[in-house]
Amino acid sequence: SSGIERRVREAVVSTQSTGMNCFSCQECKKPLTGEYMCKDGTPYCEEDYQTLFGQSCNICSEFILGKVLQAGGNSYHTSCLKCYICTNQFEEVLEKQPAEAE
Repeated sequence: SSGIERRVREAVVSTQSTGMNCFSCQECKKPLTGEYMCKDGTPYCEEDYQTLFGQSCNICSEFILGKVLQAGGNSYHTSCLKCYICTNQFEEVLEKQPAEAE
């Protein structure tokens, strides 16, 4: 599991002992219920987390949740980044290691 998922689970566990009404977004102070985001152990509602720390797509300007494609120092949704010539979406490419000499 990713670091964010692990921290969210840890934070959710801590809310069970402190009580859900006492657990709130660091930024807007609204009570957090259900899923939320956490950075450096600090809880945020999804909206504030995206505003403060989220990556936005260089094409559509919407926040990116899930997979991020990065090219030329910019971030993109996998559905937004397409080939200029054929307009096909780029698929995830794994780096191939050169074949070892025998």
